[in-house]
Amino acid sequence: MNGMGMLHLEIKRHRMERDFRLHIRVGKPRVSFRETLRKPIRTEGECVRHAGGAGLFAKVIVEFEPHKGDEPVTVTHRLKPDVLLPAYLTAAEQGIRGALESGDLGYPVMNVKATIVGGEMDEQLSNETAFLQAGADAVHKALRENIVLLEPVMKLEVTVPEEYLGPVTSDLNARRAEITEVLARGKLRVVLAVVALSRMFDYADKVRSLSQGRASSTMEPFEYRPAPDEVLRQLTNPDGYF
Repeated sequence: MNGMGMLHLEIKRHRMERDFRLHIRVGKPRVSFRETLRKPIRTEGECVRHAGGAGLFAKVIVEFEPHKGDEPVTVTHRLKPDVLLPAYLTAAEQGIRGALESGDLGYPVMNVKATIVGGEMDEQLSNETAFLQAGADAVHKALRENIVLLEPVMKLEVTVPEEYLGPVTSDLNARRAEITEVLARGKLRVVLAVVALSRMFDYADKVRSLSQGRASSTMEPFEYRPAPDEVLRQLTNPDGYF
């Protein structure tokens, strides 16, 4: 299940236990990462299979580049009308888009533009399925060894009595938080920071413990930023991470 925070998830859990009388086993929350390209790349996706009298054949050349637009990904082409049949071109674009939605690590790709610049077809062996697979193959080759993992970063505001400011800021620094400003509000201090969501699942309980229940905090989504290399290594570890 998904939600907008720990409280939202807890409410869903209690509802399933209370209303549906289910026995719920809950693991550690997972972060909704994203993937993007480290650098522009040109790849050739293909689907070439020969099995007796039957087979499949399709090739597409695709240029991938970092790109920020209205949509997370943009898929287009620069092909002359006689290079591929319209149905094959549409299938290749669908294959590219579908592979970008799932990424290489299982997370959606964002801020990427894919442009089909070439292709080959065979009158006997080509079909839409082959071009669907060729488009997906181009994406996997582009992402291989070329991934930047993006993690959600949150805006955080903590209101804390001045005498507890030190422990609160020390804890935020330990969570890789970037403290942007500390404001005075009477005898209270307001700490403004940006911090990775993956470090904040237990924060509500922790900040209450550090301040004897006198501090409060709010968070809201800010942006996606490149995650540290150690996070990418842990995600690709067979033992998992989040």
